[in-house]
Amino acid sequence: MNPVYTVTEIIDKLQNTFAGEGLRFVAHDYDKNSRQLNVSLERFAPGIPVAFMVKGLQGTLRRYLDSESTVILQDYKVLPSAREADSQSNPKLQKAILQGVYKKTRSRIKFNNYPGLDLSEAKKGEASLALESLQSIAESQGLDTIAVKASSEFARKVFRQWASINGFVYHKHIHLEDTWIVHLQDGFSLAEHDVNTCCPAGKFDFIPLQILVISPPEEK
Repeated sequence: MNPVYTVTEIIDKLQNTFAGEGLRFVAHDYDKNSRQLNVSLERFAPGIPVAFMVKGLQGTLRRYLDSESTVILQDYKVLPSAREADSQSNPKLQKAILQGVYKKTRSRIKFNNYPGLDLSEAKKGEASLALESLQSIAESQGLDTIAVKASSEFARKVFRQWASINGFVYHKHIHLEDTWIVHLQDGFSLAEHDVNTCCPAGKFDFIPLQILVISPPEEK
């Protein structure tokens, strides 16, 4: 396959698309031997979850550069001002991406109980990615409560930052170690909430981290 565009040309063409979804390229580097594009992204405004934008970028590379290309998100940061910024998200792009990869992902995740996420094995860049993806999936299914297990200091730090940026109220689960209950609805008041009866043990469907990260190097 002869490349239609170079990596730099593809990134340049997608800068505005990513910016419209509140994402800025901080760095990118393409390894020709491994056919791997490493990117670092920064969220400055609301938009399509970064996992699905990365997946879309990978699809573009495979179409116009090399059918074996993969994209690895090396670093992902969410700016504290991101939640309050105006969203310029493109409805047509949402439909194209969310009804493709996103719809496929949602269709294989069925919740009988509250959705949960275990961040214990999360690597750098994966924790924020997975939290953002679970939030979006839960909200798309009309769910306003999720659980997060964060047994490491790294995971707890990312979790607290994510909750703070989004203004989510959370509290420790009274029976489960290193597990927090997160209430996604606006205006939720912890003062009017009984944490002792919130989400009894055994009422969670914990999702494997990699389902939410979505872009493992070996995926074709």
